[in-house]
Amino acid sequence: QGSWPLPDGVLAQALEILAQHRPRAIGLDIYRDVPVSPGSDRLWLLLQRDRRIIGVNKYGDERSRGIPSHPVLRGTDRTGFNDILVDPGGTVRRGLLFLDDGSSVEYAFALRLALLYLQTEGVIPRPDPANPRHLKLGRTTIRPLEPDEGAYVGADARGYQFLLDLRRASAPFPSVTLAELFSGAVEPAAIRDKIVVIGRTAECV
Repeated sequence: QGSWPLPDGVLAQALEILAQHRPRAIGLDIYRDVPVSPGSDRLWLLLQRDRRIIGVNKYGDERSRGIPSHPVLRGTDRTGFNDILVDPGGTVRRGLLFLDDGSSVEYAFALRLALLYLQTEGVIPRPDPANPRHLKLGRTTIRPLEPDEGAYVGADARGYQFLLDLRRASAPFPSVTLAELFSGAVEPAAIRDKIVVIGRTAECV
C-alpha cells in the first residue's frame, strides 16, 4: 500500500469487501486507538454497524504499557487482547483466554473470534460440570494451567492459561494480500462462513 500505518479508509474498504462475502467473524488485528486519516468516519460507522468485527487491544504488563482498542469498541464484547506468553528461549507453548486485573475480566482476541464463530453452531461457553472453574465449549473442556505443573512449577499462572497442543496444529492459515483482496482475486468461498483476520506479517514496522 506504500505507507504505514494503513489509513482508516483502507481498513474500512477491506472490511467492507470481506463483509460482502459473509464471514462469520472478522478480526481487526491492527491497533487503532487513534484516528489515521483519511477515512476515519467511514471506519467509525462500519465498526458501529457490523457486529461481526472484533478489534484488538494490548493488555500490557509491568514492562510495557497497554494499548486500548478503537473508541467504538471500548467497553464492549467486540474487543480482545492479543498479548501472548513467551517461554524461555522465545517459544510460545501456552495460550491465554482471560486476564483479570481484580476489577474486570478481559477476553483474548482469539477467544472472542472463536466464540462468535461457534455461536452459529449453538456452542456457547459454559462451566464444566465436573469443575465449574474450567471452561467448557461444546464437548471440549479447556483445563487451565496450574502453577504446580511439570516444568511450570513456580511460573506465573495468572489469567486462564492452557498448554497448546502443537502436535495437532493444522497447515498454515491461507493468506492473501490487500492488493489481491481489492482486485477481486479472492474467491468468495474462501471467506464465507470463515474467521478472517486482518493483520500484518512483517516482524517489525
